[in-house]
Amino acid sequence: MNIHNDSYNYSYKTEERTALVLPGGGAKGAFQAGVLQVLREQGFTYDVISGISVGSLNGAMLATDQFETMIEVWKQLTPKQIYRKKTLAGLARRYLQYKIGLGKPPVSKYDNEPLHSLLRKHLNGRPTTVPFTFGYVKLETGRYIRASIPHQEPHTINEEEICRILASTAIPAVFNPVSVNGYQCVDGGLRDISPIREVLPYNPHRAIIIPTKPTDGLPRPVKSRDIIDIAFRSIDIMMDEIFYEDIARFLTINNLVRQAEDEGVELRHRTGRIYRHVHPLIIAPKEPLGDAMDFSNDNVRRLMQVGRDRAREVLSMEPYPKPMILFREAL
Repeated sequence: MNIHNDSYNYSYKTEERTALVLPGGGAKGAFQAGVLQVLREQGFTYDVISGISVGSLNGAMLATDQFETMIEVWKQLTPKQIYRKKTLAGLARRYLQYKIGLGKPPVSKYDNEPLHSLLRKHLNGRPTTVPFTFGYVKLETGRYIRASIPHQEPHTINEEEICRILASTAIPAVFNPVSVNGYQCVDGGLRDISPIREVLPYNPHRAIIIPTKPTDGLPRPVKSRDIIDIAFRSIDIMMDEIFYEDIARFLTINNLVRQAEDEGVELRHRTGRIYRHVHPLIIAPKEPLGDAMDFSNDNVRRLMQVGRDRAREVLSMEPYPKPMILFREAL
């Protein structure tokens, strides 16, 4: 199959380097899994993988050559494999105890230790086969940390790297912060929800980007009933803005680089690295996928099917619609 974008041949039978970019989205990572199934059926492989939040989980499984295991994990997934829920009454009681000096304060609505155990089970001691990058944020300083796992033998993923990956998924107030080298660390999506820039130093010829939300940038109404709902909704709004800004900036710069290349001009990064035009293929849902915390098995399987259907639809388009048109509202 030949997939076209801006008159570019997306046939997988090529020596050109392909980057895979997996943004965040909680349970909506199941959509990515469905898309990845279809891409694999079509023979796509990846020379570098970048993920954030749930994208770092999917990316880590791919980078350790565990595609089939990743799919089975999603198929069998239940909420208790991801988190333990805390009641509002329990959170209030713990807060009051803390205020009178009888314990530590509550830091999240969910305990993510089950997810930590799941990561240990599937990643500990596994070698990576391709470059894999991800990120998290130091809560104390607000600094975004770009992390990577070496893919040269004989390196294998260790507990410290698993903690870094877990930190990439730790949405503030939703999941517990994760301790990394003495710092409390949280979801990298606070600063970089769609980690496209991480793959650019590898000079890919094309980038496959699988967002977990529609690319039209149109707001959808969501009801918030109490203080916790309002806090979570506020985080969603902030991360949505970062998402659209990240991809819109990439597409704008990428388009300018192509124009410069057409004129025989080289644009350079401040480090001296030459910017190269990257042919993007964006496979995003057409409609919102629902609650990012709905890890019920029925919902996960539904999202996987939505991902498969959407991937087949996008890959059947010839030519594939230009991404600049998809993001005209964001720009």
